[in-house]
Amino acid sequence: MKIAIVAPSSVPFAIGGAEALWWGLLEHLNQETPHQAELIKVPSPEGNFWEVLESYRNFSRLDLGHFDVVVSTKYPAWMVAHPRHVVYLQHRLRGLYDTYALTGLPQTAHADAPALVALREFMALQEGRRDALVEFFDRIAELSARRDELREDTGFPGPLIRECVHFLDGIGLAPTKIARWTAISRNVAARPGYFPPGVEPLVLHHPSNLRRLRGADERHLFTIARLDTAKRIELLVRAMRHVQAPVPLRIAGTGPEEENLRRLADGDHRIEFLGFVSDRDAEQLYADALAVPYVPYDEDYGLVTIEAMACGKPVITTTDAGGPNEFVEPGVTGLCVEPHPRRIADAIDLLCGDRDRARSLGLAGRERVRGITWHGVSEGLLGEPSSAAPRRRTPAFRSRLAVATTFPVHPAEHGGQIRLFELLRRLAERFDVEVVALGRPGESPRRNELAPGLVEVCVPPSDAHLRAEAAVSRSLEWMPVTDVALPALYKLSPRWLEALEMAVRRAHGAIVSHPFTWPALESVSPGIPFFYDAQDVELDLKGRALAGSEAGQRLLEDVRQVEEHCCKASSLVFVCSSEDGARFGDLYGLARERSVVVPNGVDAGAVQYVDPEQRVERKRSLGLGDVTTGLFVGSWHPPNIEAVRSLSSVADRCPEMRFLVLGGAGNAVAGESLAANLGRLGVVDVETKEIVLGISDVALNPMSWGSGTNLKMLEYCAAGIPVLTTEFGARGLTLRDGEHLWIAPLEDFPQALRGILADRSEARRRVESARVWVERHYDWDVIAEGL
Repeated sequence: MKIAIVAPSSVPFAIGGAEALWWGLLEHLNQETPHQAELIKVPSPEGNFWEVLESYRNFSRLDLGHFDVVVSTKYPAWMVAHPRHVVYLQHRLRGLYDTYALTGLPQTAHADAPALVALREFMALQEGRRDALVEFFDRIAELSARRDELREDTGFPGPLIRECVHFLDGIGLAPTKIARWTAISRNVAARPGYFPPGVEPLVLHHPSNLRRLRGADERHLFTIARLDTAKRIELLVRAMRHVQAPVPLRIAGTGPEEENLRRLADGDHRIEFLGFVSDRDAEQLYADALAVPYVPYDEDYGLVTIEAMACGKPVITTTDAGGPNEFVEPGVTGLCVEPHPRRIADAIDLLCGDRDRARSLGLAGRERVRGITWHGVSEGLLGEPSSAAPRRRTPAFRSRLAVATTFPVHPAEHGGQIRLFELLRRLAERFDVEVVALGRPGESPRRNELAPGLVEVCVPPSDAHLRAEAAVSRSLEWMPVTDVALPALYKLSPRWLEALEMAVRRAHGAIVSHPFTWPALESVSPGIPFFYDAQDVELDLKGRALAGSEAGQRLLEDVRQVEEHCCKASSLVFVCSSEDGARFGDLYGLARERSVVVPNGVDAGAVQYVDPEQRVERKRSLGLGDVTTGLFVGSWHPPNIEAVRSLSSVADRCPEMRFLVLGGAGNAVAGESLAANLGRLGVVDVETKEIVLGISDVALNPMSWGSGTNLKMLEYCAAGIPVLTTEFGARGLTLRDGEHLWIAPLEDFPQALRGILADRSEARRRVESARVWVERHYDWDVIAEGL
């Protein structure tokens, strides 16, 4: 066969793992198989919005009909159209996919220019259609002539280029246009949004192109990488400050961070920057290594790992390194530690002090990668077309679910959003899920793909709707009523209702999240079955807030009616706890067999467990070694706000401690007289929250009322923080006092806190038990599988 390997040529040109793959595959196909192969590269600058789209345009126009097979591995090369197109995916444009969230930029463009609004509408209507490419690029060409006035909307990275690239990738990687789906690693195969829903790519690990990988001496530490932030060479340089062993670190490679790294290492004579090295020199440097530290962040594959192991050298990597962890089995083929300089230093000292163990790990690593060959890769890529179709987790036919909600699911910040997002993105592995949400006032309508198979349509309420809602709120002394007023007001937002009707008409079933969207759903439903996701017993939750006035009582009666109707008309009711199911039985006669417990959960894998020793070290590194911190996390929600006030009373009685509130509940009590040792951070980003979870000494849940269960409890346990809660705060959860946490009346919290902090061994026992229990019973994967 005649095979074309199609690839972008970076501008400016640089050599990395992608080039190694293309060159190795090309040589193998031409020298070791009966096939003929050619590497076709097109210059692909990506310095700005216009260059990225021009690169996509150039590949979309390539005619490679004179080849039998086309293999593409990364953007924008897969825009090539060919009847036998094989994808061997290295990565998408990561800054617009899996790392886009790190930029802090909005998920969706909000451009006001009519031409940009028209472009976004065009993309929404032409999703997945290759015949739309000509008009798309014509529109881009027209916009390019006005690039100066559009500068603010066409940043790179940015929300508009993100939407454009997702639109183009949806065409280039349309499931019906790809003959075979493969990936370079399990890490790449598992990334959300990288493959179409239902496609399970064949993972083909590829070998290095270095020919003389062997073991020799044990003179130094060696690593090789492009010197940029993603490779985290900075971590190694900082780790060397804590390494006790007199071992040199030799670093090969060039890149934009080289000057900064040299400055950081200045004064440490053990660290040597080698710059560019030839293949022959790299082989010798590997051969003479004691170990190879390799600590990138979420690496696609990590060829350094394969090369080191092929030489029989142990690899030191980190828990968040991505691809290397497919080969580094801790204590067997290498060492895997937290991405912290001291932990990396400890691993280096361990191997330097025990050379026999280092050799043993290295030999096990060599066995681990022995079966990785170019023959296996080419065989996997060029299987017969009949065996090249995507393997699917589910049948080709996928049922569709429509979900109606009064708030956007993403970004997931409060408990209700987190529950919905985590459940729906996992259900989307088996169903096509479309969420229709009442958007935020003043926003433009938007349609986002939140995960493979999961789409969210947000339509804001109309001005008439907002005026009517304000009138209801005014009668209740400006209490927020967006959710409870919707049953009476939904007809005032016809665009939202139209979006809901369109979703329901395409669906085989519908989910009502909270009861308040039910009347709207009933008005447009063609009779499909629907399921009620009851995150709370709303009559109990709203009763405390609404019962104080005549207007509130009327609204509370509306809540009772709509909740009762949902319980009686739904095919199944999903409840957070058996207690909620029993309460629905008492209130509305809901039969036990029609309620299913779908508890709140936590993404245990995404919450870093920090053991007591690590917690002490983290506090010391931040200068907080002498501070004892109690933590409460709560959104702007009446039960949480009252819990903050209760926590203030506890803080007054524990002057030796500091207390910290994360989330909107802290903002809600701004201006109130609170304990001097109670601090409020408000809503924080993921990184800040992770830091706080990793240094807190005890987590508190001083809840006295509410409904459903508290997600915060599970997050506390997953993070390894000792948990003190009221009995009400632990409601609906199977976590047990004395085994997983501490339960006490609110008035006894000060005494209980001092007891927890005094008995560290008992605290360790309970937090370890709690983490295991949460992983087994409350991880979202486990919950969604049951659902």
